[in-house]
Amino acid sequence: MLKLAFSLGNLGYSEDYLSGMIRVLSCIGSKVELDDSERVLEHIARGKWQESYKANLCGFYSHYRKFYGIARTSLKSVMTRIEQHVFTNLLYRTSALLNNTVHNYHFSPSTF
Repeated sequence: MLKLAFSLGNLGYSEDYLSGMIRVLSCIGSKVELDDSERVLEHIARGKWQESYKANLCGFYSHYRKFYGIARTSLKSVMTRIEQHVFTNLLYRTSALLNNTVHNYHFSPSTF
């Protein structure tokens, strides 16, 4: 990652920007493999950060991806996978709630 920072430093990026970028990319790299752009974008999309901070993360990762020649991932495929995950969780929670309601109030399945 230092090669990337030196390269961007030669293009005029400030030391503050570069140190922040290295810190953030190292943090993301500890959670997901930086060479897998789909996983990185998914990690950023699922983060509970403000949209402006997510935009900065995407900008930092874009520099990394371009410098190391990592293929760009379709954001649509990432969002589809996130939506499927959210839908599956919703179904699971709804099913658990219904099972709990049926059990607590002694409804028989035939009453539904």
